[in-house]
Amino acid sequence: MPNIKELAGVTIAARLLAGAGSLEKLSRVPASTIQMYGAEKALFRHLRSGAKSPKHGHVFNHPVVQGANKVRKSGKAARMLADKLSICAKLDYFKGDFLAEEYKAKLEKQWCPQ
Repeated sequence: MPNIKELAGVTIAARLLAGAGSLEKLSRVPASTIQMYGAEKALFRHLRSGAKSPKHGHVFNHPVVQGANKVRKSGKAARMLADKLSICAKLDYFKGDFLAEEYKAKLEKQWCPQ
């Protein structure tokens, strides 16, 4: 998983892979599911009792999401990171090119404070 590892880091990549079960399953789920891996308990609490919905799971530990405060919309940053991770999972599974550095540079340029 070179693309996912480069974009997310080793720890987050491993947690996402464990949550999905395999690289094939990770490549076939939508970005919204990748965003919610690790927040299942909060998601089901939201569905059951109407509590606040979760915005991110394991991707919360990524520097792009950590750097985005409430004003900068950490939920939106998590969504954009999950979109890029979804593309990277598809590239890794279907033996695509290595594009993670480009995606990482775009995310950091937009979300990380100067």
